[in-house]
Amino acid sequence: MVIQDHPKIRDWVLTQGTPTLFLSQDSIREAHRTLKAALPEVGLYYAVKANSTEAILKIWQEQEGYFDLCSLNEVDQVSALGVPPEHCIFTHPIKSPDTLKRVWQFGIRTFVADNPTELKKLLPFGKELQLLIRMAMPNRDALSDLALKFGILDETELLQMFRQAHRGGVRHLGLCFHCGSPAEDPRVMQEALVRSRNLVEKLAQEGIVLKTIDIGGGFPHYEENRSAEIMQYVAQFREALDWFANRGFALLAEPGRYVAGPAMVLATQVIGHAHRGGKPWYYLDDGLYNSLSGQLYEQARYPIGLLNPREGPAKPSVLAGPTCDSVDVIGMDVPLPPLQLGDVLLFSGIGAYSSECASTFNGFPKTPIVSITPEQP
Repeated sequence: MVIQDHPKIRDWVLTQGTPTLFLSQDSIREAHRTLKAALPEVGLYYAVKANSTEAILKIWQEQEGYFDLCSLNEVDQVSALGVPPEHCIFTHPIKSPDTLKRVWQFGIRTFVADNPTELKKLLPFGKELQLLIRMAMPNRDALSDLALKFGILDETELLQMFRQAHRGGVRHLGLCFHCGSPAEDPRVMQEALVRSRNLVEKLAQEGIVLKTIDIGGGFPHYEENRSAEIMQYVAQFREALDWFANRGFALLAEPGRYVAGPAMVLATQVIGHAHRGGKPWYYLDDGLYNSLSGQLYEQARYPIGLLNPREGPAKPSVLAGPTCDSVDVIGMDVPLPPLQLGDVLLFSGIGAYSSECASTFNGFPKTPIVSITPEQP
């Protein structure tokens, strides 16, 4: 059951007030169960950057226990939970020398590079280093096309990076890529795996053996029928993935959006009402600088519902956030019935890259997150 449809949602809103982000622990567990069923041979490293809420990290620690980290703060978070370093990978392609040193001291041995400068930083760490070279996989249809910033697109350059790493003494080499987030079209993953196989075969002819393939994250999040949807998604590239699995490659993935996205719903209430330009304007106690920041950073759009449905015809309406700033407009033509002060709106599917990117602009505090347990009354 998605959290906004839970029979207790009204009671929770009444108890906690607004704005509040409600986190479903069951949703996190379901995400692990369905993704593991679809990718049983793949180690699932939760991408902490999607949502670093401690409750999510603890649940994932109980389920899979592997984490994908990109900053010292994320390392500190999982370390405080007692996560062993061998259960972590550090996948940021660019690292300061101090960051690299401290992450290595923590005990992480798997790192990523996508350029010769970064490779030079990593080579001194010797034979313990487990190095993934990042291949660029453009996806212009994704909200976040990570190939714009990271990865090597040219095959000749990729091969040269592997040769340099091999000559430098790295004995545990692998390939990683990210198909963008969300990667709605599984054919992009299929293409990435085909490209990966071609690279693996060419390098093998030179005596350079790759041992690991990291297929990244960006799996679309599904709020309903998750098991069937992710199974259907993976089926589109299953044969290409099996080629690696059947040859003993260590397979990794970095799910973030799929895990966190459906797990949270925002409850926010109408605190102001005006008519401007022939439209009703409703001002909410949360907005773009806070929990709805995904609209700014990713052009994300979240399904909107009313906690208590209102009668009347839906009319194009404007939703705005609470800050004293004209950028803080959530939507200009949102179909809504006439609302009143105190009406509560629910924004669902808001768990990924929302609260994580929120700010305290204009003195408004970040919206609190309330973790809902399965047995919570």
